[in-house]
Amino acid sequence: MPLPAPNDVPSTPERQKDQLLSVLPAHDQLALMKILRDCGPDAECSHPAIRALLERQPGQVRHQIMQLAARTEPAAPAPAAAAAGWPPAATAAVVPPGEVWLEWAATLLESAVPLEQARLYLDVADIVRATDEARSGSPEGPERETAANAARHQMIQALLERDGHPVETRPFSITTRDVQGVRMRFEGRNLLVTFGDDRPGSRTLMLMAHGDMTGAEDGSNGANDNASGVGALLAVARQLRTALLPTGTRVQLLVTDLEERGLIGAQAYVRQCLAQSNCPDVALNVDMLGRGDGMTISGSDQQDMYRVGDALDAPARRIPVTATEARLAALLREAAQEAGLTVHDSAGWTMQSDHLAFQREAVPALGVTLIDAVDVGRERMRQQARAALLAADAATPWERFDDYVAGRLDAATRAAVEARLDAYDQAVEAYRALPHSRYAANIHNGYDQLDQFNSRQAFAAVGVLERAIVDWLAAREANPGD
Repeated sequence: MPLPAPNDVPSTPERQKDQLLSVLPAHDQLALMKILRDCGPDAECSHPAIRALLERQPGQVRHQIMQLAARTEPAAPAPAAAAAGWPPAATAAVVPPGEVWLEWAATLLESAVPLEQARLYLDVADIVRATDEARSGSPEGPERETAANAARHQMIQALLERDGHPVETRPFSITTRDVQGVRMRFEGRNLLVTFGDDRPGSRTLMLMAHGDMTGAEDGSNGANDNASGVGALLAVARQLRTALLPTGTRVQLLVTDLEERGLIGAQAYVRQCLAQSNCPDVALNVDMLGRGDGMTISGSDQQDMYRVGDALDAPARRIPVTATEARLAALLREAAQEAGLTVHDSAGWTMQSDHLAFQREAVPALGVTLIDAVDVGRERMRQQARAALLAADAATPWERFDDYVAGRLDAATRAAVEARLDAYDQAVEAYRALPHSRYAANIHNGYDQLDQFNSRQAFAAVGVLERAIVDWLAAREANPGD
């Protein structure tokens, strides 16, 4: 969980909690989350367990916690700390005596993480653990990633069933192009959970996230991409399980397979729902909620900015935004504003994920991710450069390349082919010269680990999703024909 490092400036209680969490080693952050989940708001249960966790910390960690205690505003110390004598100044350099630091830290950590945030973190940790165990037990090569994804899929289904959700398995077999544009046959299975009125004609909002990962050979366990998104689905599902949804409305949760191979599972689901005439009224795809200083929302009008798979063969086309999609996007922005979560302007860029498969078939859909503001601009430039590269590739007469190399072309044709080849080379160089964003550079490799998962930001995003879904359902009940 990447959090601010301690400094000498007095801070708010929330910042103090984040600083304390950042000091704890990753395995003890996990242990703390388990204490908070299992004890809930019970201080009699949590306080001694947290004290014991702090007492066993190595000297360096204990010293960092002592320093944090010494830098704390004296206006509202923990009761035990006040009795023992709190530092007289906000930036006091004196380390609190005796057990003051221990009592202060234990008291603060008791309220560091809400119960549902702890559950979110632990669900992500379970998916990561299953991934790592399968990776470490598999030989090198493609089999390692296959094993990791199989274990991951089993864990996700087990977590849904643990929470009491009937899970419908949707196997698929589909011929399509992968992310590299190679046409082949794919087999997999999606997972589907349905809440509310399941009768034909019910208004449906779908929340989806991909369950697979890539980069197992390079050390990734897919914590951010996309255990974070699946964890968000699980968190929303816990709220919906006991909710009374309006008559004539339903929510579906879809965990897709093979997103990393080219949105394959999402493509398969869309083909199925179109054939059965039961596609959702709008789909909301969440991908990579593990870090970022704000949110982006990618609508149907942006889908042509990134082309992959079968879309490489089809001409780009603009997809209109329906009133239903526009309303959900507005509700997401309103909920984000209420939660204090920035929505970044992502004009000229779309998130590269499963919502694109829905949008390209004119099924209303939105994509949501967390990303740093600086990375939006970098991703926009790379996406636009990629589009220029694809256009240059399509315009190059590759069928004449062998004749060009062998010198079998007349002068005019040779000059025309050379011009296209030069344009293609320039597009390749322009694309390669662009810097990678942190958003893209820290996935599909060893950087994508649990200690890089910011559960506080992800939990804030979950709150936005929940509020937008509830408001969308309420609007459908008030205006069923809308």
